[in-house]
Amino acid sequence: MLAVENSTGRMSVGGGSARTSGSCTDGRCHGEAEIALSTGGQVRVNGVRLRLSKADSTRATLAVRPTG
Repeated sequence: MLAVENSTGRMSVGGGSARTSGSCTDGRCHGEAEIALSTGGQVRVNGVRLRLSKADSTRATLAVRPTG
């Protein structure tokens, strides 16, 4: 499980299994997503592509790239 947070209050997730939420209080915003990733799977979060390239019981390698 990967947790991602931002300060815009909006979280756009494409692909994968994700739970998102966002809120703004007194002009301060907070958005978050919890994303389940599998090896070789890919997901896009607010214009950033995430791919879990390999994982074992003690380590995981996450590739992070802009989608533009």
